Amino acid sequence: MGDFADHEKIVKSDVENFFDKNADMHKNIHAVLDAKPTPAVMHSNLYRDYFTRRYMNKYVAPQPGDSILDFGCGVGRVTFDFANRVKKISGIDTSKNMLSVAESLKGNRTNVSFELLSESRLPYSDNSFNKIFSNWVIQHISDQNLIIYLREFHRILSSGGRIYLFEQTMSQLTSNEIHTFRKTEDYEKIISSAGFKKILVKPVMRVPARGMSIWNKKLFPKIIFPALALIDEMTMTRKPEFVKYYTSAFVYEKM
Repeated sequence: MGDFADHEKIVKSDVENFFDKNADMHKNIHAVLDAKPTPAVMHSNLYRDYFTRRYMNKYVAPQPGDSILDFGCGVGRVTFDFANRVKKISGIDTSKNMLSVAESLKGNRTNVSFELLSESRLPYSDNSFNKIFSNWVIQHISDQNLIIYLREFHRILSSGGRIYLFEQTMSQLTSNEIHTFRKTEDYEKIISSAGFKKILVKPVMRVPARGMSIWNKKLFPKIIFPALALIDEMTMTRKPEFVKYYTSAFVYEKM
């Protein structure tokens, strides 16, 4: 793999079992946000869902002519959000149970398809998509497998196509059996090595965040989401010493 060391402890089967169990517990958005079955977590998930959709819509910016791949689609939380605005969208995931939930929610959408990710080569032909996105997915993939998938992204993207990877980043690399939380520069190095040109790298969400903290303290109506999101966007880079982690957007273009 060259300069990239397979230093993570990630066990692929543990990742799949973790998300299969989450899908069995919650056959909805909670399965892919935080599956702890407590009222406080369920309440927090409502804002996290809104805020993540907000920044993903802003940067991916789905258009009527787009053919998009949702890599690590889970239960189709964002797949279905984009479906009404694009030509076609495909979701792929390693969790059979997550995909089962997604299929049950698909309804009569003819421009949506789902595939099980069971091997390194993605089941799509060259130049199939003009956009690929993922959210909080590649932290569950080892360096060795990540570079393989990035090269597959390059293969299946059309000329000038872009990837939009939204991922949690920390000041120091930490790893366990189902997560590797990398530094921003780690992602930049790996993505660039797969033949992509950097367009944008910036933090789009932080934990803890002021707006989310306000939401979590009281049962406010959802109508205040835009105001809270604006607060979080305005305070994104303030007092970085108190940040546990960021979610950063990595936007790269096929060269």
